[in-house]
Amino acid sequence: MKKIHLYILLIFFLFFPLNVKAYTRLRASNQVPVIGDSITISLEINYGKELKVSEAHYIITYDTNFLEYDSIRWVQSTETLDTSTPGKIYIDKSSANPEWLYGDVVIIKMNVVAAGKTKVHLETNGQAYFTTGNAIQQTTSDVTLNTKQPDTQTTIGTLYVEGYAMSPTFNQNRYEYKLTVPPDVESVNVVAKAKNNKQTITGDGVRNLIYGDNLVKVTVTAQNGSSSTYRIMIKREDNRSANATLSSLDISNTEIRLEEGKYTYDTEVSKSIDTVFISAIPVDAKATITGTGEKKLEFGLNTFELTVQSSEGTTQIYTFNITRSTIEFQSSNTGTNLLSLKANDKSFDVLKNDKFLYLLKEIPIEAIPQSSTAKVQITGNNKIENGPNTITITVSESTGEFKEYKIYVYKMPSSFREITSMDISFDAIVEDIYFLENINTEEKIIPKEIIRSTKSKKFVFNYGITNDDGALLYLFKITSDQKEEDINVIVNKLEDKILPTFQVEIPTQIETTIYVGDLYDDNTIVKIYSYNEEGNYFEVTSGSLVAGGYVTFVTNGHKYFIVTTETLINVEKDFMDYVEEYKEYIAYGFAGLLILVILNKFRQYLKIRKARKI
Repeated sequence: MKKIHLYILLIFFLFFPLNVKAYTRLRASNQVPVIGDSITISLEINYGKELKVSEAHYIITYDTNFLEYDSIRWVQSTETLDTSTPGKIYIDKSSANPEWLYGDVVIIKMNVVAAGKTKVHLETNGQAYFTTGNAIQQTTSDVTLNTKQPDTQTTIGTLYVEGYAMSPTFNQNRYEYKLTVPPDVESVNVVAKAKNNKQTITGDGVRNLIYGDNLVKVTVTAQNGSSSTYRIMIKREDNRSANATLSSLDISNTEIRLEEGKYTYDTEVSKSIDTVFISAIPVDAKATITGTGEKKLEFGLNTFELTVQSSEGTTQIYTFNITRSTIEFQSSNTGTNLLSLKANDKSFDVLKNDKFLYLLKEIPIEAIPQSSTAKVQITGNNKIENGPNTITITVSESTGEFKEYKIYVYKMPSSFREITSMDISFDAIVEDIYFLENINTEEKIIPKEIIRSTKSKKFVFNYGITNDDGALLYLFKITSDQKEEDINVIVNKLEDKILPTFQVEIPTQIETTIYVGDLYDDNTIVKIYSYNEEGNYFEVTSGSLVAGGYVTFVTNGHKYFIVTTETLINVEKDFMDYVEEYKEYIAYGFAGLLILVILNKFRQYLKIRKARKI
C-alpha cells in the first residue's frame, strides 16, 4: 500500500511540478521600442524571501548595432560595474557589501539605435553564494526585443469646432479652414482626435475669441518628431456700435427734452427745486453712462456733465446748465413721468425700466407724478415680503396715456440684526446677522473671528454689498460649515463680456445672491455656469428663477460665473444623476412592488389555511 502512495506522489510531481520562484532573469520596460526611445533592462533575482545573496557575478551581453549603453542605477547595494568592453556589462557582487534580497538589483538604461530583432543575454561569470555560505545553482533567462522604426503619420483623425460647421468640409489632407460665429460667442471648443495612439496633438480645446479674425493652429506631431499644422480662421462678428448718443433723457423737475444732435442744454428751475435726478438710456445697449443720478442744486448756475461711452469706445459728453432761480415758478409739468420716487428717505432713478431698492424697514414706497392730473397706482407696496420682491408703479393720465415702472425691492427679515462693525462682541439673539458694506470699499474681508463665532453660536452671518444708494447688489450667506480662515471677498460685474459675467472670489459652497434685474425679467429661468482660469466651463445650475431681480446659486470655488438663458455646455448625466432626478418615481415603484409582494404573501397564506381546513 505504501508503494502505491509513493507511485501516486511521483506521478503528481512529474505531471504537476511545484511552481517555485528560483531564478535570475532580465526584464525590459518595453519589448517593442522604437528608434530613439530609451528603455530599461532590469536584473532580477528571486530565491525566496528568506534566502539572501552574498556574492554573485554576471555578464550582460547586447548587440551594439541595436542598443547603446546609457547609465545604470543600483536598486540594492552598489557593486562593481565594468562597461569598458562594447556590448558587454560586467556586474560583480562582493560579499563585503550588504546582501542582495529578492527583486531587482540593478536597472540599466539603454538607447535604441536601430530596428530589428535583438536579444539581451544574461550569463553567470563565477559562483554565487547565499549569506549562509551555500553555493547558488542559478538559472538565467534572456530578454528579446523587437525594435521598430518610429511612426511617421502626421495627418489628423478628426477635426471640428463644436456646434459650428467649418468650410470646406473636413478632409484629413486639407489644412486650411474657416468659419464665422455670432458676436456674442466668446469662446469655442476645438475638437481634434489623433489618427493613432502614437501621435500627439496641441492647440485644441476651448479657445477664447476676440472680435474679428482668430487664427487657431492645431499641430499633429508624429512619433518620429515630424509634424503638420491645421489652421482654422474663426471670424467673430463684431456688432459693437460707435454710437455714443442717447435714445432717452429725463432730468426731473426740468423742461429739458432730448434733441438729436444737441449736446448742451440750458434751463432754469424754480426756487423750491433743490435737487434734480438725471436719467438716460443710450442708443447702444452695451454703452456705459456716467454722470446720472441725483444732483444737488445751489442757487445760480449749476453745470453737470453726462458721458456716454459706446461699446466700441467712442465717447460723447452731454452738458446741462441748470440755473436755480431765487423766485418760485408756476409748474406746468404734464404727462406720465414721475416727479419723485422715494424709499428710506432717498430719491431713486425713475427713467430706467428696471431698478432696485434696498429696504431696511417697513416703509412704503412713495411715488409722486410730475403732472397734477396724473394718477399713480402701486401694486405690491403693502405686501413686501422678506427677500426679493417686485413692485409695479403705473402712472396714468385722463387721456389714457400711461407709463409702467418696475421696482425691485430686497426686504430684510423683520427679525434681522445688523451689525456696524466686524467683531464678535455682539450677542447672537436671532438666527440671521447682517453686515452691509459699500461696493466702493477698497478692502472687503470677513475675519476668521466672525467665522469662529458663527460656528460656536450657530447663527447665519449674511455679508451684503451695496451701492452708494444702499441698493443690495450681492449677498453671501456664511454658515457654521465654513472653514475658520479670513475670507477675502472680490465681486464685480465684468463689463467686457458678451454674456452677463460676474467675478466672484469667495470659497466654495456659499449661498450667493446676485442682482440681475437689469438683465432678465422676473420669472425668467436662467442657467448659471462657471469657468476657471484655463477657460473650461462647468454647470452650476441648469435652472434658476429670477425673483425680484435677483438670482441665487451656490459657489463651487471657481472665479467667474455666467448668468444666461443659453446652453453653453451639454452636461452628461451619470447613473446617480438619473436616480436623483427620478427618485420620486423610483420610490413609488418600490412601494408598489412591496405592496404586490405583501399581497402575494397574503394570498399564499389564505391558500395554505384553506388547504388545512380541507
